Amino acid sequence: MKKTILYALFMLLAAISAQAQNITVHGTVLSKTDDEPLIGASVMSEVLKTGASTDIDGQFTLKVPEGSKITISYVGYTRGRA
Repeated sequence: MKKTILYALFMLLAAISAQAQNITVHGTVLSKTDDEPLIGASVMSEVLKTGASTDIDGQFTLKVPEGSKITISYVGYTRGRA
């Protein structure tokens, strides 16, 4: 019985540590010309192929693997990297 509980605890800790490799990125996308927030800009993870859109204040939150690159794009603007 103790071995079963110990094994279950070990598996739980292994699952938690595997998820700990992702980080949460918060940011604000602003226009370079007038520092106004860009509403609806796309923020994409190149590794996970997932993304988020900026809100009315130009802010976004995205979970990505540590060290990965994100791409920000917006209609009418050139592509940038963060």
